[in-house]
Amino acid sequence: MASSTSKPHPSSSSLTRTSRITTRLFAYSRIILGAASVLVPHFTCSLFQFQISNETATVVRLFGVRGIALGSLLMASLDEKMVWRKVLRANVGCDVIDIGSLAFAVMSGHLDLMPGMFLAGGAASLVCLGGWGLGSS
Repeated sequence: MASSTSKPHPSSSSLTRTSRITTRLFAYSRIILGAASVLVPHFTCSLFQFQISNETATVVRLFGVRGIALGSLLMASLDEKMVWRKVLRANVGCDVIDIGSLAFAVMSGHLDLMPGMFLAGGAASLVCLGGWGLGSS
């Protein structure tokens, strides 16, 4: 006869408190920045001293949608540790590639140093936050 008490799924609730907090911070940061990029791309980019044209605003909005999607997936994955690790790694991977792309843009003269540093610094902070979450899981 089956027990009337149900046991939690082996991988659910197995994240540490630190991993859950850092994941939520990472996800909310990505969702908020993504939503701001979709809704007010000129203002959002100006926060990073990155002036964009009206044509470029469309590309910024596309990246904003990516941020919303990745952040939402990250929040949804909190209850399944194996899925969570994969989604968090994908988030961190996107930011690492963004840093490399920004470095290339600055070195090739397509992006000024200050906006490049601000944008790469934001991505680097998310890489650190994601690494902290993965390391404490």
